[in-house]
Amino acid sequence: MRFRWSKASPGRLKSLACAGIVVALAFLFMGESLLPGKMLAPLDILMTLPPWSKTGQSLPRAYNSLSSDKVLYYLPMKSLIVQAWHAGIPLWEPHVLSGYPIIGDAAAQIFYPGTLPSFFLSGPDASDLVALLHLIVAGVGLLAYTCAFALGYIADVCGAHASPSD
Repeated sequence: MRFRWSKASPGRLKSLACAGIVVALAFLFMGESLLPGKMLAPLDILMTLPPWSKTGQSLPRAYNSLSSDKVLYYLPMKSLIVQAWHAGIPLWEPHVLSGYPIIGDAAAQIFYPGTLPSFFLSGPDASDLVALLHLIVAGVGLLAYTCAFALGYIADVCGAHASPSD
């Protein structure tokens, strides 16, 4: 049996173009945070906490202290998880409280595929890559969902409902 390349249908090409637009928008939304040395995180929160608050660069208050989870929990947890994986499957973390069953913590995301970039990249770079991948997967998923309703390509890209005349 011989494999033949068939011409792509115009509908398939439009769908691929829409997916390309979604990916380009994801890169655009992430913007400057994808550059080396940049990070999409509320790092101004650190400047209000010791020891950084004792420096000459301290801030009187954070812009939005409600978004502190990424800086104060998730980034340190990712670092802890990567260190624990190097020693084997992370079942128990002896350095938290009197011991901590880290495998049972859903927020630790031990088996989540989004943890893999943390093994190969630094914390900020891995975090931004995972955020970019989440945007792309969500955008392409929404595109596939709206394509199932045959609303039109503009509606598919925007995620909006097209008029019945389309």
